[in-house]
Parts: sequence; C-alpha cells; structure tokens
Amino acid sequence: MRNFLGALVGALMGTSLIVAITGLAPPSYPAPLDLVWFVLAGSESLLLSVLDAVDPTSMLVGTMVWIAMGVIAGLVATSRWNVLRSVLWMGVLVAVLGLVSLFAISPDLWFQDQAVRNTVILYRFVTTLLLSLVSVLGALPVAMAIITIRKKSLALPPGKIETICECGAIFKSKPLMCSECGRFLSDNQSK
Repeated sequence: MRNFLGALVGALMGTSLIVAITGLAPPSYPAPLDLVWFVLAGSESLLLSVLDAVDPTSMLVGTMVWIAMGVIAGLVATSRWNVLRSVLWMGVLVAVLGLVSLFAISPDLWFQDQAVRNTVILYRFVTTLLLSLVSVLGALPVAMAIITIRKKSLALPPGKIETICECGAIFKSKPLMCSECGRFLSDNQSK
C-alpha cells in the first residue's frame, strides 16, 4: 500500500509538473474529465515528451520530470525492491491516465478494430513501464539515504549478555532464576 501511495503522489506531482513546465493548454475533454485535465494531459505529455526524438529539450524536460517523480517514490520506499515496486506502480498509473486521456479525446479509437485498439493499449503500457524505470535514478539514491539514516538511528543490541549467579553458574541471557541453585536472579523477584 505504501508503494502504491508513493507512486500515486509521484504520478500526480509529475503530471502536474510537466503541464506547468511546458505551459500545456487544456485539451477539450468531456464534462467530468475537464476538471482534472492537467493530470490527464500531463500523463500524455510525459509519455510523448520523452519519446520526442526531434526535440531534445522536450526529451530532457520529460526525463527530468520522471526523475523528480522517482524522488517522491524514493521518500516512501523502505528497501531497494520497494523502489522498483513504487516506480512500476507509477508507470502503471501514468499509463492508465494516458489511456483515459487518449480515449477521452478520441473515443472512436475504442470502437475501431480490436487488434488496433489492443496494440495501442499494449504499446502505451509497455512504453510507460519502461519509461518509469528512469525514475529509479531519482528514487534509489533518496531511498538508500533514508535507509542509511534509519539504520544509524536504531539502537544497537548489546554486544554480550551474560548473567553470573552467586553460585558461579554463567548464563548467556537474563534468567529470572538460577537453574543450578534456585536463587532468584532478578531484583523484582527477590523482594
């Protein structure tokens, strides 16, 4: 759940950020979707900007936004595998939002040949999942730094636990009672 929420926040931040950076104009979506146009259009823009080989500036902006999205995902990750899970969830979310955008703008695409529609859907998912791996560049260093800080702040276990009874018995724990002589070894039990 933590990975999904980090991916959701990252995807919403990334789609909004690319709209703000590029100054994207709102497309004409149907009535309920026009309220979240920036998220839908941003997800479409995230996919297209990185794939735009003609405009290197657009590619750079798209790549940097994916990396920034990874930083958000890295903040909630608790391990390296969680980074990958969060990044892949982010790719799935951006792909779904991009497909909603695509079908909202071109609803006739849904009713075209099934092979064409399925190819478009598969292409979008595969491409967005592969693009989401760029986010690892931002997520992994952040997650590893947080994991390192957490490990340093944890209390270290004692190096050696040893209890010696008055009778000379040695225990590698803190028993309540000596198994050799029957004496209580804890202060609470002897009173």
